Amino acid sequence: MRYIAQRIGIRALSSPRGILTLLILFGLSASAAAQGGGGASSAAAALKPVPVSDALEQGKDVAWRAFAVNKAVADAWAAGAAWPADPIRVALAYLELQGAPNTVITRTDDRAESATHTKITVIEDGFLDDSVSGLEQYLTLELVDGVWRITGYQGLWRCGRGDRATVPLSGRCP
Repeated sequence: MRYIAQRIGIRALSSPRGILTLLILFGLSASAAAQGGGGASSAAAALKPVPVSDALEQGKDVAWRAFAVNKAVADAWAAGAAWPADPIRVALAYLELQGAPNTVITRTDDRAESATHTKITVIEDGFLDDSVSGLEQYLTLELVDGVWRITGYQGLWRCGRGDRATVPLSGRCP
């Protein structure tokens, strides 16, 4: 993957967006990622698919996407990129922001110093839609060998009508 990135001029291993661009351009599937597609490193080789659980409420697609991003993060770290040590940048490599006029990103660590677990909350509000006013996304990450790994995801639509409740991404707002 590193060679291809250099040949087409993408700084893939120095930015989260570059890595995801390569994954999309070359169709790195979950099965290819699971077989070690791209440059292998000890951190990347140790990765296993994120288990489908309540923490990853949207199921297999979310688990495989988390696996692919975790692998890309580990490869970037092995190549010397600094961004995998920042949980917010890792979270932003995973999330697809909708471009809302009001976006708030919050990081909550498990402890004040030397955090090993963190939760990233991204709330987008102000969608120009009468039924959906925004999107709430929650990512949990764990620090493994100096690299932040995605371990959980939850997404909720913020409804703009009625009692302004939230519904899972698989649901619909009234």
